[in-house]
Amino acid sequence: MYTVTKPEEDLELSHFVVANSEGVIFASARRDGKVENFLIDTEGRWVKQQVADRFEYLPSELAENIRIKANLAYGRVPIYRVPTFNFS
Repeated sequence: MYTVTKPEEDLELSHFVVANSEGVIFASARRDGKVENFLIDTEGRWVKQQVADRFEYLPSELAENIRIKANLAYGRVPIYRVPTFNFS
């Protein structure tokens, strides 16, 4: 499910959850009324998109587009901080 092709597309980030100790940011967004969730590596190595009950790596061009959107939205939408993620 690779839906993002350009940073200008109609993907609106709604909030971030940051686990500093893990170097990962959870980003939640909406497009056409549907929720899309991402995990973003803070060192820029990868971005994963939630597909059903798992997260899958995005191709590098799409990952870069998500990073661009996240950088533009960071500080403009709510940011929640947690000690660690627990996806189990």
